[in-house]
Amino acid sequence: MPHSPRKDSNHWSPEFERSLRIIHDYCAGYSWMYSRDIQVYTKYSHYLSGAIFLVSALASLLNTIQTSFSINDKVFDAIVVIVSWLTVTFYTASYIKDYSAVIKELNNHKAEYVDLASTIDRQLQLPPEERENVEDFHRWISSYYQLLGRWSFEILPRTVEQYRIYAQKENVPFPDELIDSSSKRLTRGEKENEKKIDLLIDKVIAKEEEKKEEKKEEKKEEKKGTLRDKDKKVNLYQIQYELERLRGHAD
Repeated sequence: MPHSPRKDSNHWSPEFERSLRIIHDYCAGYSWMYSRDIQVYTKYSHYLSGAIFLVSALASLLNTIQTSFSINDKVFDAIVVIVSWLTVTFYTASYIKDYSAVIKELNNHKAEYVDLASTIDRQLQLPPEERENVEDFHRWISSYYQLLGRWSFEILPRTVEQYRIYAQKENVPFPDELIDSSSKRLTRGEKENEKKIDLLIDKVIAKEEEKKEEKKEEKKEEKKGTLRDKDKKVNLYQIQYELERLRGHAD
């Protein structure tokens, strides 16, 4: 984690403290979600490892039985082939989806959010006169939080939904950037309402665009009319000038 900014004389207003506490709660939320995902992927890893162990042992046992007793039966041969195929499939799945690497990555991201939350905690526990410069510290915390979000590991949708429910129940702030990715399912009626709202918005936008185009056309017409008036004025002056010139010749 990068070094915190310099200390300086400053004024820690309630607004700055409130903003930092919100970021702190966001970090705690991410830590909560990463902990849940670690549990999920650990279970997946155990299940896959157990499946590989079982099918491998079963395949070895069947091959031993077939070799020892010289079994020549089509059904038995088919069972051996199926078990061997399952063994290869599970080994391939463990190679493609390396759960140990995923769990390690999740632990690293969780540690980053825990560290950032702890930094905010330590700062807010100090007396105001011993704290860092508030503007520098807030800017640094905000930037680092955004950086973590940009490079963070994707959280499972159901975990996001679980935390959304937990956050509502415990009255803690839910990260704004996760609102759109929440896995809430809309009912048929809610989907219809969403479509109606989208259509209404589209109609309003279309009308606004039409009004803008009409105004543009009106302005163009006004400009054309102004130019015509100018041309007319110029023509009158020219006529007056020609008349005076003719009079001078006549005299």
